[in-house]
Amino acid sequence: MHDWTDIEHPSQQEIEAWSAIPGVRFDFAHGRVTKAHLHRSAWIPAGVAIAEASASRRLSVTFGASSMLRNYQLADLPFLLNRRSSILGYEMRLGKTATATVAHRPSDGPLLVIGPLIARDVWRTWIERVHGFSPVCLESKTDVALPGFPAYFCHFDILDSHSAFLQTLRPATLIIDEIHMLQARRSLRMSTCSLIAQHADRIIGLSGTPMWSNPRSMWPILNLLAPGAWGTEFDFCQRYMRSARGAWGWMYNGTQNAEEFKQRLSEVIVRRTWKDVAPSLPPTVNVVEPVAVTNRDRNQLEMAAEKARLASENVNSRTSQVAHLATLRKRYGMLKVERAAELADRAIRDGHKVVLWTWHVEVAETLVEEMRKQNLYIFTMRAEDSQDYRANQIKTFQEHPGQACILVPLAVGGVAIDLSSADVNIFVELDWIPATNYQASMRVFSPARPHSNVFLFADVPVERRLMEVLGVNEACQSAMELGYEEIASRVLDSAQPFTHGA
Repeated sequence: MHDWTDIEHPSQQEIEAWSAIPGVRFDFAHGRVTKAHLHRSAWIPAGVAIAEASASRRLSVTFGASSMLRNYQLADLPFLLNRRSSILGYEMRLGKTATATVAHRPSDGPLLVIGPLIARDVWRTWIERVHGFSPVCLESKTDVALPGFPAYFCHFDILDSHSAFLQTLRPATLIIDEIHMLQARRSLRMSTCSLIAQHADRIIGLSGTPMWSNPRSMWPILNLLAPGAWGTEFDFCQRYMRSARGAWGWMYNGTQNAEEFKQRLSEVIVRRTWKDVAPSLPPTVNVVEPVAVTNRDRNQLEMAAEKARLASENVNSRTSQVAHLATLRKRYGMLKVERAAELADRAIRDGHKVVLWTWHVEVAETLVEEMRKQNLYIFTMRAEDSQDYRANQIKTFQEHPGQACILVPLAVGGVAIDLSSADVNIFVELDWIPATNYQASMRVFSPARPHSNVFLFADVPVERRLMEVLGVNEACQSAMELGYEEIASRVLDSAQPFTHGA
């Protein structure tokens, strides 16, 4: 039997035979079918003898899904089921995807998931695990969406191209992953999501990113979930933001009536933090390790840091503090490569699977070379790789039977991927955004065992200060509210006392 995944240039006879079978979609170019796809699924209607699947089997999968959830997830299910719209505000790796998937009832109608493309394979895995069928994934603007399937996934970037079809779909459950990405109310993705949401029986938004500290950014999302219930944006901001008339209109700065706003949000959002559920989860070990630097390198780096600080204070300079610090950080990253390779080698020999996190391309390439010098095979992901290639690398790494190592750039792998077959993170570099570092640290989380995070830093004042400002000792959570410029300013300000011998 054909696998029917990516069949190039199918014949007319094949097209006619396959078109009646759910799970098949076709790509078109110049009026002709260029490729046929079969999204393998356990959901096969009666009368189509392709797989031994039945309604009774699907029902048992659905009822048995509760065994996949932890106690706090089971406790939160009624919150989702008893509301037409809600937000599941779990922190990273606490089980948002699993909880939302179990909350869907296939007997009520189709499931539609909208989210970033990088989350596609995670949703495909969980929907298949919970309900026994795979979603049809709309992956390009030219995909032809066909009705009649139990689940669909569409990513934000092509949502407008499939808006008409998704509105007619009338999903029983609409899940919007990373719903905080809809905070721009005038964006195309927000307007399209709003149109689709009007036709959904239930809406579940997911977000691991704290966004409720700024009420104004919340209004578009709250209005999508319950149009009109929160009033107009102007009335909402007048109620919950400190407002004042400016030369060009109303200006908002800070919150007011915070307790009332928090109380109203509790009717919409169920929030779980890592600290809330820590007693029921395996421990996480965070290790912050300095990497020794030679006196020659130390002097050169401290002189460069001082020059960067002075240059950043020059009002005529076109280079920002962020740019100066980024240049320094790449040099620091290169100094940590050898130690990172040593730690990865040791962890692999001790029976662990390892994830290495980097930021700069040059640092990543040097690290790969260093690992190969030690005869260690390393899986790699790069920003320029396609989503399918990255997914294949992750899948191969996850299924690798023995010890292995994968190198992941923070820019592309910090969110929405599953690396839980590994139990050791080694951070060679850090992202500017503490939340990204924290999310990356949780990619290896598994409820079945502990995991470790090793944060390396070059033992020089600026790098040490960067680790402090980003709050590495607290798993990168203490600097959540700081912007790029403020982080860079705090770090470079530390250069002066150290370089002058204070």
